[in-house]
Amino acid sequence: MPVRIKGVPAKLIEAAREEFFEKGFKSASIRDISSKAETSPRAVYTRFKNKEELFAAVVQPVLDSFCEQFMADK
Repeated sequence: MPVRIKGVPAKLIEAAREEFFEKGFKSASIRDISSKAETSPRAVYTRFKNKEELFAAVVQPVLDSFCEQFMADK
């Protein structure tokens, strides 16, 4: 079983957020994301099933925050 280093998921999500923002989902690269996070592509796939799941990890907190604000204002 691979050893999981603390803090890697947060680094990956931050790097993915930057990559998706700069290039869009289609052009974003797992290799570039892992490089920005100073880890390997394998580390991405150890934590996320695919690029779609990594994208969801980036977007979901934003959607949750939006929904909370919307419900509070309602």
